[in-house]
Amino acid sequence: MAAIESGRNMSENGKEKSPRSQVPGRGAKIRFVERGVAFLLALVLLRSSFAHVGNPYYFLSDVYAYKILGLDLGFWWSMVLPFMQMGFAASLILKYALSESYLLVTMLFLSFFAVQVATIIRGLEISCGCFGASSSLMVGWTSSSVALGLAGMAGLGFLLARRLKRGPS
Repeated sequence: MAAIESGRNMSENGKEKSPRSQVPGRGAKIRFVERGVAFLLALVLLRSSFAHVGNPYYFLSDVYAYKILGLDLGFWWSMVLPFMQMGFAASLILKYALSESYLLVTMLFLSFFAVQVATIIRGLEISCGCFGASSSLMVGWTSSSVALGLAGMAGLGFLLARRLKRGPS
């Protein structure tokens, strides 16, 4: 009652509310967008990982085609990457270490972008290999733009997750 009489907008626990926290539904909108970003990224990661697990030899040949990793490292990378992608997708969906997951996914897509740009610069005409044998997308500015766009989307998710973690301010 004293808060009403003084003209201040107080919460139930006696602390003064900030003007931003008084906007109805603002946190819900941020949460909705963050969940949308998480599910879209998880869908892309799962689609890619299942394609690679479903045809591991094709994926291995795609990894070797980039001519960046040697035989041994390329072999291990082709075995580990699909399961990393599955783990990142699960983390995003289940909101486990959400900010950290978004940061790792951002770095993953930025590395895909860097590798594709290096491939373009070296003049290699190879399949992207992003979504397995069913994908005929060649490495080029289109595929690298997709990787960069997904990195930007993951970066947005990181910012939104941090914002939700801090609470309204």
